Amino acid sequence: MSALDYLLERARLDPVVFVQVVVKDEISGQPLDLTDDQKHMLRFWHAHERTVLHSYPEAGKSTLITAYGAFRAGQDATLRIGIISGTEGQSQRDVQYFAIHVSRPEYAWVFPDRRIERQTADAIWLTGRPETMKAPSVVGGSPDLSSLQGRRLSLALVDDVVPLEAVYSQSRRDRDDANMSANIGSRLAPGGQIHCVGVALHPDDQLHRMARRPGYHYGKYPVLRPDGSSAWESRWPLARAMQRKLEIGPIRFAAAYLCEAMSEASLCFPQASIDRALSNGLATQFSPIGGRCIVGVDPAFTVTRSADESGICLVSIDVDGYRHLAHVEGIRVHHEALVARVVELCRINKAVCYIEKNAGGGILCDMISKHVPCKGLNTSAQSKAARIEAAAMELASGRWVFRQPLGYPSPELTKLVSELQMLSADPGRHLGDRASCWLIAGEGARAFENRPKGAVLNASRSDGGVWSFSRITR
Repeated sequence: MSALDYLLERARLDPVVFVQVVVKDEISGQPLDLTDDQKHMLRFWHAHERTVLHSYPEAGKSTLITAYGAFRAGQDATLRIGIISGTEGQSQRDVQYFAIHVSRPEYAWVFPDRRIERQTADAIWLTGRPETMKAPSVVGGSPDLSSLQGRRLSLALVDDVVPLEAVYSQSRRDRDDANMSANIGSRLAPGGQIHCVGVALHPDDQLHRMARRPGYHYGKYPVLRPDGSSAWESRWPLARAMQRKLEIGPIRFAAAYLCEAMSEASLCFPQASIDRALSNGLATQFSPIGGRCIVGVDPAFTVTRSADESGICLVSIDVDGYRHLAHVEGIRVHHEALVARVVELCRINKAVCYIEKNAGGGILCDMISKHVPCKGLNTSAQSKAARIEAAAMELASGRWVFRQPLGYPSPELTKLVSELQMLSADPGRHLGDRASCWLIAGEGARAFENRPKGAVLNASRSDGGVWSFSRITR
């Protein structure tokens, strides 16, 4: 067997090899250089009968899912494929993508018995079908499936069906989900497969609901890897991704590009409260000088590139009870260096350290206590919720001042603000390292304000045995 014959034989069995041989970049015309995520998408579809995948815009979702449909059509001429998109126009575009794949000379090399016999705007008839099969091999339609009346599908490819209105309307989400479930359920043949792909818009949209149903397998492919690098460097370099984040804001960026959709109703800190803290940081009437200082620490115990950072922040409480966030940072260092950094901050600012003592945090608390005052705090789900609730009330009342000595937020403060903007009450939502240490420092500030307050009194007793007390002023 020649090398070419071996390659074509592999392309008939493996969707990744098929796409690399047949599909071309629509701009350059060159074979696709698939990313690791794109390869995993194709094999994910091939390994499961029912899937839901979320990915970011311009990730090649439509190209890949139509190419996978062309691959399956080449394997089995009896398949009845439905391409379901958000609108009729979009579904016709996807049908055209399918036709482009099948029309390439390379497709005929891989599947020589399959070519387009007839084509309309929303349907394709392929050769090799049984003579008794009258329905098109491929048909496109919108979510209401009005163009698929009376047809049974053996493979449904669902591409970007969630409308933007679903973000704002619960009734729209309920109606779209009911229609989609009823229509696909009535059109899908016994043993039929369904593969859905789209952008995450809302945690309760159609695709999220489908992913939670029994029998469905879920995957997500964000534009950024866990270590912060780009998942597709040539199309989405890190600078472009960060620019898009600035354009649309961290909440929408997290949904559309990181596949972490969240409901704005579940956000813990309204944007207006965060903006007020930033505005206070530029005002001249607030000063942290002379206030009681507290260092909050959320320790991490590994220093690998993908590990969490240790969050450290410095808060000063002035005489009027305003909390001045004077410093925040996230660092990855070994525990000795972390202890040294915290001790240095506490000594310079005459501060008390508050540190999370879960797991190994208690050991770090003991190490820091040998040099400066340090108190350990246990963190549970209840205590975290209480800290968030108290911090939300303090932010809303304007008691926080996010210092910006340069006239604009520092990179570390920007990261904290981003974590606060995305902090959600949804179960399982990760709490950022800087936000965590800020909440710990906030609990320390409340502990300082609520401490028992006493006074030094001058006591005197008269000759008649009556005691009198007067406050000693200094």
